[in-house]
Amino acid sequence: MYEEYFRWPSLKESLKANGFAEDAALAQLDVHYRFLSAFIHPISDVAKVLYGNDARMSGPKYDYYSSELVLLYVIVLAVVELRNFFEMDQQEPTVRVNGQHVIEQACDAA
Repeated sequence: MYEEYFRWPSLKESLKANGFAEDAALAQLDVHYRFLSAFIHPISDVAKVLYGNDARMSGPKYDYYSSELVLLYVIVLAVVELRNFFEMDQQEPTVRVNGQHVIEQACDAA
């Protein structure tokens, strides 16, 4: 059952077949999936992937790559949440947000 429905290729086929994702979006998902998989699965040596063979000896105290990745994901999630909130505030009872236009511009820039 896992092989048929829950493997990554099967999930992508389902997204495409149901009209939830186009080829370009699936390609972007592949990038995220592969990058995040390197950090999640215990079989990969993430430090070696990021810093090479001498990772354990001279790896940085501050992990720039991981911190940037976390920041990017936080920004994406925050923008989605703000846009969902703005969509909700058009429904009854309505809620008005001061400066919504400025916030939407910041979301577009992010």
